[in-house]
Amino acid sequence: MPNMILLPSNNSCFSPQLLPQVFQEDVEKDAKAFSKAKQGKTKAAFERLVASQRELQVTVGEVRFSKEVIIKNFFVVVPLVLHLFVLSA
Repeated sequence: MPNMILLPSNNSCFSPQLLPQVFQEDVEKDAKAFSKAKQGKTKAAFERLVASQRELQVTVGEVRFSKEVIIKNFFVVVPLVLHLFVLSA
């Protein structure tokens, strides 16, 4: 077996001329795995961002509602208190 190498992992033989091809296939497989992992992390981060934006929108709506209620109550309570203060004087 000239120019052949025995691989201990699967006891198969192949030519050293195939090493660059095998190396490239391994690199491509690793690159695809890395890309999928990166896409998964990106998707998870985007989903967290969307959830945070929704929560922020709900919170802003609640603050606006509270502000409107406070302003409406201010214009009802303050004149009433002033009227009671004038009557008691």
